[in-house]
Amino acid sequence: MILSGGLGSSAYVRDQLQQRFLTSPHPNASRVAVVPCHDPQLVVVRGLLLDQQQRWLTNNTKSVLAWRVARASYGVIVKQTYSPALHFDEEVRVDVYDKTKKWAINQIQWLIRKGDTVDPNVPLVKSFEISLAEGDLTRAWDATIVMSQYEPSSLPSSMRKGASSPPPHFSKGSCSQVDRTDWRFWQQLARSKCATSAAICRASGRSS
Repeated sequence: MILSGGLGSSAYVRDQLQQRFLTSPHPNASRVAVVPCHDPQLVVVRGLLLDQQQRWLTNNTKSVLAWRVARASYGVIVKQTYSPALHFDEEVRVDVYDKTKKWAINQIQWLIRKGDTVDPNVPLVKSFEISLAEGDLTRAWDATIVMSQYEPSSLPSSMRKGASSPPPHFSKGSCSQVDRTDWRFWQQLARSKCATSAAICRASGRSS
């Protein structure tokens, strides 16, 4: 086991891990040796620099890590055309421009599911549509990104369904404008402009 990062330089952490594997060895790793790497506090930044260097040398076509496995699921809050069969007991809103049309709001469209293989060289792009009033020149809209540590088979399809589910363990994000809520299934990470979140979603407007 190679230790890196800030805690990787801690002798206490190293000794505790070594003692743990000596007293309770894992069946698949009965002879684990805990080894701190050279300059552990600089490993992360060195890795980032080497990754960027390789991208430059390969015309931005290859990174040090060929792919990553998603540790959590990430989605965006959307509204969907209301269907009684699909949206039973969901929040429903009448379209402000077409009174004959209804929307199921606060639905979750999962973009990345836990366990998915993610290629860092291929950005994830998703198009969304928004209805605008005639003459409305808005070019940026708020998007709510959510994250869940649950298995893909247990992901909720809406915020309402997520609120009634057992609480999982969440990791903290570093997004700005974090909106803390008391919903237990998912963690609302951030409200950010789609224009500045092109790696996750791309909004395309249409007038109506």
